[in-house]
Amino acid sequence: HVWSLENAAVVISRLHRGEKRLVFCDSRAACERLGSALMSAGIRTFVSHASLSMAERKAAEQAFAEERDCVIVATSTLELGIDVGDLDRVIQIDSPSTVSSFLQRMGRAGRRAGAMRNCLFLTTGTRGFLQALGVTRLWSTGWVEAVTPAPLPWNVVAQQSLLISLEKGLCTRVEILRTLRACFPELDEAGIEDCVQTLLDRGYLAAPEAGVLQIGPEAENIFGRAHYRDLLATFSGSDLLLGKFGVHEIGYLDPSGLVGEEAERRVLLAGRSWSVVSIDWRRRTAALEPSDQQGQARWIGGAGSLSCEIAESIRLALREGMLDATRLSKRATQALLELQDELPTAEASFGQQELANGRFRVWTFLGTRRNRRLLIDYRSQGARQCDS
Repeated sequence: HVWSLENAAVVISRLHRGEKRLVFCDSRAACERLGSALMSAGIRTFVSHASLSMAERKAAEQAFAEERDCVIVATSTLELGIDVGDLDRVIQIDSPSTVSSFLQRMGRAGRRAGAMRNCLFLTTGTRGFLQALGVTRLWSTGWVEAVTPAPLPWNVVAQQSLLISLEKGLCTRVEILRTLRACFPELDEAGIEDCVQTLLDRGYLAAPEAGVLQIGPEAENIFGRAHYRDLLATFSGSDLLLGKFGVHEIGYLDPSGLVGEEAERRVLLAGRSWSVVSIDWRRRTAALEPSDQQGQARWIGGAGSLSCEIAESIRLALREGMLDATRLSKRATQALLELQDELPTAEASFGQQELANGRFRVWTFLGTRRNRRLLIDYRSQGARQCDS
């Protein structure tokens, strides 16, 4: 338990010198901050996450694969599928939210003959520390999340049906079905026909004459005003700016971090600090130049969720301690003892922790989804009490 990301950088810079280390962070901002701190400490460091340009990511991954005494700091993009050569160490900042993700990350190390798989957790706060306890304790019992198959892409079938009609103006139903069957051979033909019929029934498609289809009034009302632009994108994401140094693409920036009245705006990207020289909002690009002043990393993202199994595992860690498969440092052992005294972990009941100013926190150890359900029920009951 190292208490801060800055302390984590110090630990990583001093441990395992001469070895190849892969460090996982669970946010792009943490990845950039840690990468920058390690570079400042004189450690040969590379950064990889989804908001970097493909050229930057490939260059970092290739250089890392060819070197020995170095560190690459990454998000889940390097969990699997990308070859970065033989690794000596896997280090996790705070904790992933699932046992399966932890197994994927730890499995990146120990692939050489005679080597062992390993993972060092460096937790920077109470939440990350508790989550690391829960994940590793549950893993040590042999439990892992069930594999859930991805949903079938019926939404994409519906989108492509509308796009075919939009492209051709008038199109026979037989032609649309033939095209969709060729594009989605893994899907049931009857299901494809049902999808097209549903679009017709709900007015997204129209039949001006028997056997002929065109864009319907419902689709025109929803998508037509923007020239069907929203219909053209199968997947949508954050409206980011492309940061460029000259003609070289560095990566993508969240525009919310670039607003304000500051005379000079500095950002962290690829582990390096940049000054934002200008922004072309029409082209969604930002001109960057290297800066010797520390930049800031910021992207807006959703909060992670915790399963009820890991939440219960945290309760057991607080009540009964850890199992032999996980070793705690002296600081982590002390932190666990303090939390065991501080947090309420009564079995089969909610624990209440008193805070300042008459506030309190309820510890349910039920996981994110059940907590949200409890909050909705609590608010609805409060509304009914006010009404009565």
